Amino acid sequence: GDELLDEIKYDKPDLILVNPDIEDQNGFKVCKQLRKNYSHYELPVIFITSKKPVDSVINSFNVGVNDIIYKPIVPVVLYARIRMQLMVGFVEERYVRLREFSSKIGGFRKFENMVYAIYDFFISDRGISDIILLEGESIAKKSSRRIDENIHALLETKYRNIIQVREHNNEKYVVIKNKLLREYTIILKCYKNPGRLDIEYLKSVLNHLEVVKENIEKLTNNNMSMHIISEIKMNMKKLKFIKSESPYCLVCYKGKKDALKRVTLSAIKLHVGEENLVQIHKQILVNPKSITKIEGDDENRKFVFIG
Repeated sequence: GDELLDEIKYDKPDLILVNPDIEDQNGFKVCKQLRKNYSHYELPVIFITSKKPVDSVINSFNVGVNDIIYKPIVPVVLYARIRMQLMVGFVEERYVRLREFSSKIGGFRKFENMVYAIYDFFISDRGISDIILLEGESIAKKSSRRIDENIHALLETKYRNIIQVREHNNEKYVVIKNKLLREYTIILKCYKNPGRLDIEYLKSVLNHLEVVKENIEKLTNNNMSMHIISEIKMNMKKLKFIKSESPYCLVCYKGKKDALKRVTLSAIKLHVGEENLVQIHKQILVNPKSITKIEGDDENRKFVFIG
């Protein structure tokens, strides 16, 4: 038991088969010790035992075992149970990494940085053997030369938004084209043929990307809006009126050509202040200091501005 624990420190296996029937219940102690350092998905443990009492089963799961196989061993069953534990561990690992990745990309302010981070995220996935990131038809990044010759054949598709498994030269690839990626395309090659779980996982990555992309766009629009509002504040002496033409505002200065600005009327009203601008209509703000005369009645009111 102690030898196993020492060896794992330097070379962690994907899964451990343990015989809990050895003397002094060493198998139980080993599993309990393993769970102090590794979760169920990080290092699955399967007990192979001849004991079937309920107490033994309960004790096994209490110390952190993933599964129990009873003797005599049927090789096909053993293989299926091992394969299942490895698959569950792999899926769990992916989603833990995805949560961590989501937190990381949440802090990005540039879309290109986020795309390159996705490339690095995929390249560190142990289920993916090769990856190419295309910007238009040019290679932006690649993990190897092996799939270069297949690029154009893989891109021959009429769809703009796909996560599609495509076959070329008897090998299967996943092509990711999505409006979220703009001009970028991602081509992946997995160690084994991609299945439904792989596709769902890739969709989850894109869902996280969509949320972050929306945040980046909001931040960009907010920064742009604040820049426009600062410009309006600096030119208040020349400002005549502002009219909403959603999603823009028409800003009219005396002595200058009217300009369409991508900012909302409510944002201007909030940051410039009601003491500086008067709302005469739900779509119009005027600078009272620029008005020289008001003509007409309430229904047909006209404003005469300086300049």
